[in-house]
Amino acid sequence: MTELIPIALYGWIAIAILLFALLKPRSALLVTVVGAWLFLPAVRLETKGFLDFDRRLTASLGMLLGVLLFDGARLFSFRPRWYDLPILCWCAAPFCSSLSNGLGVYDGAMSALAVALTWGVPYLLGRLYFATPDGLADLARATFIGGVLYAPLCLWEVRMSPTLHRYVYGVEVYGGIRYLEELGAWGSRPSVFLANPLELGIYLTAACMCGVALWMAGQPRRIGPLPTVLLLTGLLAVTLLCKNLGATVLLFGGAAVLYVSLRWRSAWLLWLLAFLPPTYALVRGTGTWSAAEVVDAVSLLHEGRAQSFEFRLENENILIDKALERPLLGWGGWGRSRVYDEMGNDRSVTDGSWVIALGKTGLFGLASLLAAFAVPVLRSMRGLPRGAWRLPALIPAIALAVTACLYAVDGLFNDFPNPLLVLSLGGLAGLGPLRFQRRARAPAEPAPAAAEPLAS
Repeated sequence: MTELIPIALYGWIAIAILLFALLKPRSALLVTVVGAWLFLPAVRLETKGFLDFDRRLTASLGMLLGVLLFDGARLFSFRPRWYDLPILCWCAAPFCSSLSNGLGVYDGAMSALAVALTWGVPYLLGRLYFATPDGLADLARATFIGGVLYAPLCLWEVRMSPTLHRYVYGVEVYGGIRYLEELGAWGSRPSVFLANPLELGIYLTAACMCGVALWMAGQPRRIGPLPTVLLLTGLLAVTLLCKNLGATVLLFGGAAVLYVSLRWRSAWLLWLLAFLPPTYALVRGTGTWSAAEVVDAVSLLHEGRAQSFEFRLENENILIDKALERPLLGWGGWGRSRVYDEMGNDRSVTDGSWVIALGKTGLFGLASLLAAFAVPVLRSMRGLPRGAWRLPALIPAIALAVTACLYAVDGLFNDFPNPLLVLSLGGLAGLGPLRFQRRARAPAEPAPAAAEPLAS
């Protein structure tokens, strides 16, 4: 491991504090989290006696220290509400699981602290700084701009192979035989500074969703010297060139849900999307559904992806069986939820965040995680007046609600949460229907030209 990795991870905390000294808190938060997620190394730095450092922990510590030093009064004014209960339970689940498995108070406290810092802190800051339509619009702009900044790097790796992480940080996190197996006429699948192409794919999906919303709302029409629609078109092209089938399906599906919801001024499609992950976990966890039909459908698009999906389902089955041996609070950490053969060799592969949560923290943790995604979306969309669906100022918030659902669906098969997502969950939870209704009753400005396709 090169010396640059600890310098980058620890140094970013100091940079975050400096950003809070120079910028307004919301702007400092956005620069801190986007910079950490997209440009810090995708490795874990082991430490003795404390939590292992990675970019998520670095971003959370930087944001938390910055707020404590420069806007502490706002932080201490926070009062939790009933809809914050899912994230509180999710943060507490590792502690309960460790105690139930006899792993000790210290192990439980460290496990809970890790979840609190990587999930609880971004959620809390989302509640404090992004729980308004303007705040969520800023978050959508930051996500989109991050994708635009990444686009040239993605193109470079499509042509030259995924090597930027090795060139900059001296460590290869994706490449080798995996890269050679996927190399085709259209180039390689990039990962840039993220862990792998799948993690990049879901982020670009989120960035494109935010870009579509900003274009629909006409806010802003330009980013720097370039029109937003031009940047969005380029980002969509780059996303397709990344050749990520799952992320592409989510992108087009999410865009369709957003368009139809705005067109019909109704949240029913969004509600269906929000209930999809809990439904999947229920039917898979109880053995009601084998998902063979999905494998057949994927095979029509890409045989290799279908084989990969079938392999994941097979591992899901054995991991579910192991998890249900301790159904309430799971097995805790240290690989105890995995499946081993008679020789002690690990014969399981974990992919989906839902089955990881079920194995480690049981039904309590899984329900908390699923609710942490669903409650903010359902709360923010519940009772939304029909007139509010056409307000340009609210379109980015609605798009972020759709994007949160897409991340939850992706979590059925992958485990790539990022702090931008958790910030949006906090913002959506704090937004609620009341603020939507106030905005809807306010005089609305005429919709810009970009929003004309939504007219009935």
